[in-house]
Amino acid sequence: MRRLPQQPAVQRLSPRGVACDRAGAEQAELRAAQGDHAAAHARASGAVRGLDLRKSHSLYGRYRQARGTAFLAEGDHQSAYEQLRRAFTRDFHPEPVHYHVSLYCLSDLAAAAVRAGQAADARVVLHAAERAMGASRSARLDAVVHRASALLGDPEEAEAHFRVATDPVTARWPFEHALAHLNFGEWLRAVEGPSRHALYSAPPWRSSNGWTPGPGSSAPPPNSARRAWRWYPPRRRKPCPA
Repeated sequence: MRRLPQQPAVQRLSPRGVACDRAGAEQAELRAAQGDHAAAHARASGAVRGLDLRKSHSLYGRYRQARGTAFLAEGDHQSAYEQLRRAFTRDFHPEPVHYHVSLYCLSDLAAAAVRAGQAADARVVLHAAERAMGASRSARLDAVVHRASALLGDPEEAEAHFRVATDPVTARWPFEHALAHLNFGEWLRAVEGPSRHALYSAPPWRSSNGWTPGPGSSAPPPNSARRAWRWYPPRRRKPCPA
Protein backbone atom coordinates (compact mmCIF):
# COMPACT_ATOMS: atom_id res chain seq x y z
CA MET A 1 0.00 0.00 0.00
CA ARG A 2 1.39 3.37 -1.02
CA ARG A 3 2.24 5.69 1.88
CA LEU A 4 1.44 9.34 1.68
CA PRO A 5 4.40 11.68 2.26
CA GLN A 6 4.64 12.83 5.84
CA GLN A 7 3.59 16.44 6.29
CA PRO A 8 5.75 18.73 8.44
CA ALA A 9 4.25 19.46 11.81
CA VAL A 10 2.67 22.87 12.17
CA GLN A 11 2.50 24.18 15.72
CA ARG A 12 -0.55 25.83 17.17
CA LEU A 13 0.07 29.41 18.25
CA SER A 14 -0.76 29.96 21.91
CA PRO A 15 -0.62 33.50 23.33
CA ARG A 16 2.48 32.60 25.32
CA GLY A 17 4.12 31.01 22.30
CA VAL A 18 3.38 34.07 20.16
CA ALA A 19 5.03 36.31 22.76
CA CYS A 20 8.17 34.15 22.79
CA ASP A 21 8.36 34.01 19.01
CA ARG A 22 7.81 37.78 18.80
CA ALA A 23 10.73 38.23 21.19
CA GLY A 24 12.83 36.09 18.85
CA ALA A 25 11.96 38.37 15.93
CA GLU A 26 12.90 41.42 17.99
CA GLN A 27 16.23 39.78 18.90
CA ALA A 28 16.81 39.32 15.18
CA GLU A 29 16.41 43.09 14.69
CA LEU A 30 18.93 43.67 17.49
CA ARG A 31 21.44 41.35 15.81
CA ALA A 32 20.99 43.28 12.57
CA ALA A 33 21.63 46.55 14.41
CA GLN A 34 24.84 45.07 15.78
CA GLY A 35 26.00 44.17 12.28
CA ASP A 36 25.63 40.39 12.66
CA HIS A 37 23.55 39.77 9.53
CA ALA A 38 23.86 35.98 9.54
CA ALA A 39 22.66 35.75 13.15
CA ALA A 40 19.83 38.19 12.39
CA HIS A 41 18.51 36.05 9.55
CA ALA A 42 18.95 32.87 11.60
CA ARG A 43 17.08 34.36 14.57
CA ALA A 44 14.24 35.59 12.38
CA SER A 45 13.86 32.22 10.65
CA GLY A 46 14.12 30.37 13.94
CA ALA A 47 11.38 32.50 15.49
CA VAL A 48 8.82 31.28 12.95
CA ARG A 49 10.10 27.80 12.13
CA GLY A 50 7.26 25.29 12.05
CA LEU A 51 4.61 27.95 12.61
CA ASP A 52 1.63 28.80 10.45
CA LEU A 53 1.96 32.58 10.19
CA ARG A 54 -1.56 32.81 8.80
CA LYS A 55 -2.67 32.30 12.40
CA SER A 56 -0.77 35.34 13.69
CA HIS A 57 -0.57 38.43 11.52
CA SER A 58 1.34 40.28 14.24
CA LEU A 59 4.12 37.68 14.26
CA TYR A 60 4.11 37.71 10.45
CA GLY A 61 4.65 41.48 10.52
CA ARG A 62 7.45 41.19 13.08
CA TYR A 63 9.13 38.54 10.96
CA ARG A 64 9.02 40.69 7.81
CA GLN A 65 10.31 43.68 9.75
CA ALA A 66 13.18 41.65 11.20
CA ARG A 67 14.21 40.26 7.82
CA GLY A 68 13.89 43.69 6.22
CA THR A 69 16.05 45.29 8.91
CA ALA A 70 18.69 42.61 8.45
CA PHE A 71 18.81 43.17 4.69
CA LEU A 72 18.93 46.95 5.16
CA ALA A 73 21.89 46.68 7.50
CA GLU A 74 23.53 44.34 5.01
CA GLY A 75 23.09 46.88 2.21
CA ASP A 76 20.74 44.67 0.16
CA HIS A 77 18.04 47.27 -0.37
CA GLN A 78 16.05 45.35 -2.97
CA SER A 79 15.66 42.32 -0.69
CA ALA A 80 14.88 44.63 2.22
CA TYR A 81 12.13 46.29 0.20
CA GLU A 82 10.65 42.95 -0.83
CA GLN A 83 10.49 41.79 2.80
CA LEU A 84 9.01 45.03 4.17
CA ARG A 85 6.56 45.35 1.27
CA ARG A 86 5.05 42.02 2.26
CA ALA A 87 3.83 43.63 5.49
CA PHE A 88 1.17 45.22 3.25
CA THR A 89 -1.21 43.69 0.75
CA ARG A 90 -0.74 43.96 -3.00
CA ASP A 91 -4.20 45.40 -3.55
CA PHE A 92 -4.90 48.53 -5.58
CA HIS A 93 -5.25 50.26 -2.20
CA PRO A 94 -2.67 48.40 -0.08
CA GLU A 95 -3.69 47.52 3.44
CA PRO A 96 -1.49 46.56 6.40
CA VAL A 97 -1.35 42.82 6.96
CA HIS A 98 -1.53 43.64 10.67
CA TYR A 99 -3.35 46.81 11.68
CA HIS A 100 -0.59 47.84 14.13
CA VAL A 101 2.74 46.07 13.46
CA SER A 102 2.81 46.67 9.70
CA LEU A 103 2.58 50.44 10.11
CA TYR A 104 5.91 50.58 11.93
CA CYS A 105 7.55 49.22 8.76
CA LEU A 106 6.67 52.35 6.79
CA SER A 107 9.83 54.38 7.40
CA ASP A 108 12.20 51.48 6.70
CA LEU A 109 10.08 50.60 3.67
CA ALA A 110 10.62 54.16 2.40
CA ALA A 111 14.37 54.04 3.11
CA ALA A 112 14.71 50.79 1.18
CA ALA A 113 12.46 52.05 -1.64
CA VAL A 114 14.52 55.14 -2.50
CA ARG A 115 17.63 52.97 -2.80
CA ALA A 116 15.96 50.15 -4.71
CA GLY A 117 14.09 52.22 -7.28
CA GLN A 118 10.71 51.43 -5.72
CA ALA A 119 9.74 54.91 -4.53
CA ALA A 120 6.54 55.07 -6.62
CA ASP A 121 5.19 51.82 -5.21
CA ALA A 122 6.16 52.83 -1.67
CA ARG A 123 4.27 56.13 -2.04
CA VAL A 124 1.10 54.21 -2.86
CA VAL A 125 1.56 52.18 0.33
CA LEU A 126 2.30 55.26 2.43
CA HIS A 127 -0.67 57.27 1.15
CA ALA A 128 -3.05 54.33 1.65
CA ALA A 129 -1.74 53.85 5.20
CA GLU A 130 -2.14 57.56 5.99
CA ARG A 131 -5.73 57.53 4.80
CA ALA A 132 -6.46 54.48 6.94
CA MET A 133 -4.79 55.93 10.06
CA GLY A 134 -6.28 59.40 9.92
CA ALA A 135 -4.92 62.11 12.20
CA SER A 136 -5.10 60.09 15.42
CA ARG A 137 -1.79 58.28 15.94
CA SER A 138 0.85 57.89 18.64
CA ALA A 139 3.99 60.03 18.83
CA ARG A 140 6.08 57.07 17.71
CA LEU A 141 3.91 56.24 14.73
CA ASP A 142 3.73 59.93 13.84
CA ALA A 143 7.54 60.05 13.69
CA VAL A 144 7.57 56.92 11.50
CA VAL A 145 5.10 58.47 9.06
CA HIS A 146 6.96 61.79 8.90
CA ARG A 147 10.29 60.06 8.23
CA ALA A 148 8.67 58.08 5.40
CA SER A 149 7.05 61.25 4.05
CA ALA A 150 10.37 63.10 4.10
CA LEU A 151 11.99 60.33 2.07
CA LEU A 152 9.17 59.81 -0.42
CA GLY A 153 7.31 63.12 -0.58
CA ASP A 154 7.82 66.58 -2.03
CA PRO A 155 11.47 67.63 -1.54
CA GLU A 156 10.27 71.14 -0.69
CA GLU A 157 8.48 69.72 2.36
CA ALA A 158 11.16 67.23 3.41
CA GLU A 159 12.77 69.40 6.07
CA ALA A 160 9.49 70.00 7.90
CA HIS A 161 8.87 66.22 7.98
CA PHE A 162 12.42 65.50 9.16
CA ARG A 163 12.08 68.01 12.00
CA VAL A 164 8.99 66.23 13.30
CA ALA A 165 10.64 62.82 12.91
CA THR A 166 13.71 63.99 14.88
CA ASP A 167 11.82 65.85 17.61
CA PRO A 168 13.35 65.15 21.06
CA VAL A 169 10.14 63.39 22.14
CA THR A 170 11.03 60.54 19.74
CA ALA A 171 14.31 59.86 21.58
CA ARG A 172 12.33 57.33 23.62
CA TRP A 173 12.82 55.02 20.63
CA PRO A 174 16.60 55.48 20.13
CA PHE A 175 17.15 53.27 17.08
CA GLU A 176 14.33 54.84 15.06
CA HIS A 177 15.40 58.28 16.34
CA ALA A 178 18.98 57.67 15.15
CA LEU A 179 17.85 56.51 11.71
CA ALA A 180 15.69 59.62 11.30
CA HIS A 181 18.67 61.81 12.22
CA LEU A 182 20.85 59.87 9.77
CA ASN A 183 18.40 60.45 6.91
CA PHE A 184 18.07 64.12 7.88
CA GLY A 185 21.86 64.48 7.77
CA GLU A 186 21.98 62.80 4.36
CA TRP A 187 19.32 65.17 3.05
CA LEU A 188 21.03 68.27 4.46
CA ARG A 189 24.30 67.29 2.84
CA ALA A 190 22.56 66.76 -0.48
CA VAL A 191 20.83 70.14 -0.53
CA GLU A 192 23.63 72.18 1.06
CA GLY A 193 26.74 70.41 -0.23
CA PRO A 194 29.32 68.45 1.78
CA SER A 195 31.01 71.45 3.40
CA ARG A 196 28.65 74.42 3.19
CA HIS A 197 26.55 75.09 6.31
CA ALA A 198 28.44 72.34 8.13
CA LEU A 199 27.59 73.84 11.50
CA TYR A 200 23.90 73.78 10.68
CA SER A 201 23.91 70.12 9.71
CA ALA A 202 26.27 68.93 12.45
CA PRO A 203 23.67 68.01 15.12
CA PRO A 204 21.76 65.45 12.96
CA TRP A 205 25.07 63.97 11.77
CA ARG A 206 26.48 63.62 15.27
CA SER A 207 23.27 62.13 16.60
CA SER A 208 23.01 59.49 13.89
CA ASN A 209 26.63 58.43 14.10
CA GLY A 210 26.76 58.66 17.88
CA TRP A 211 24.17 55.96 18.55
CA THR A 212 25.78 52.56 18.18
CA PRO A 213 24.88 49.35 20.01
CA GLY A 214 28.53 48.28 20.09
CA PRO A 215 31.65 47.57 18.03
CA GLY A 216 30.90 46.38 14.53
CA SER A 217 27.54 48.07 14.30
CA SER A 218 26.38 48.68 10.76
CA ALA A 219 22.81 49.88 11.26
CA PRO A 220 23.12 52.75 10.84
CA PRO A 221 26.63 52.25 9.42
CA PRO A 222 29.09 54.91 10.63
CA ASN A 223 30.13 55.83 7.09
CA SER A 224 26.74 55.60 5.39
CA ALA A 225 25.93 59.25 5.99
CA ARG A 226 29.16 60.21 4.21
CA ARG A 227 28.25 58.41 1.01
CA ALA A 228 24.45 58.12 0.95
CA TRP A 229 23.78 61.81 0.31
CA ARG A 230 24.40 61.09 -3.37
CA TRP A 231 21.02 59.32 -3.48
CA TYR A 232 19.24 62.65 -3.03
CA PRO A 233 18.98 65.06 -5.99
CA PRO A 234 20.78 68.37 -5.43
CA ARG A 235 18.18 70.96 -4.51
CA ARG A 236 18.22 74.21 -2.61
CA ARG A 237 16.67 73.94 0.82
CA LYS A 238 13.46 75.84 1.42
CA PRO A 239 13.74 77.53 4.84
CA CYS A 240 11.56 75.92 7.45
CA PRO A 241 9.73 78.26 9.83
CA ALA A 242 11.10 78.06 13.34
